Amino acid sequence: MNNDVFPNKFKAALAAKQVQIGCWSALSNPISTEVLGLAGFDWLVLDGEHAPNDISTFIPQLMA
Repeated sequence: MNNDVFPNKFKAALAAKQVQIGCWSALSNPISTEVLGLAGFDWLVLDGEHAPNDISTFIPQLMA
């Protein structure tokens, strides 16, 4: 499915066989998440299983 309004740059880069660099975050601080979001990574995973995260820490991180 092609979406011209909101193109998925990540999927396009994968289709073009471009390397995607990301970060797996086990931090529960939204300030850290915002720094990682501004660091230029192509993707970011917020670990909800192996990190001290729960719904009350995830919401501020997703907002960051």
